[in-house]
Amino acid sequence: MKFYKKHLRAFTLLECMVALLSISLTLLVFQSMTALISQKYKAIGQSDEKNWQNFSNLMRRELEQAQLDRVSNHFLYVQTPKGIRRFGVKAGSDDFAKQTNKVRAIIP
Repeated sequence: MKFYKKHLRAFTLLECMVALLSISLTLLVFQSMTALISQKYKAIGQSDEKNWQNFSNLMRRELEQAQLDRVSNHFLYVQTPKGIRRFGVKAGSDDFAKQTNKVRAIIP
């Protein structure tokens, strides 16, 4: 069987190099886009905005039935149907908390 150059169909080396280059560039773009998307999702997951929204929703729910009594010594005192409650940051802590025990009423 004789093969003549004009009948033999094949890719040239240049065509193969161009195809490999286009495939590698496509894969690099795809890899960088997935890395960028994963960074954005990590940033969203670590955001304090969600924690702040949860805190504000819980605080709003706590204060729905309450009336402001006073603010003193960095604490918020409110009158609820269950008695006076105190909200604030305890000494030596960075956590905002509610004191559930009944606080004695101080009449100024």
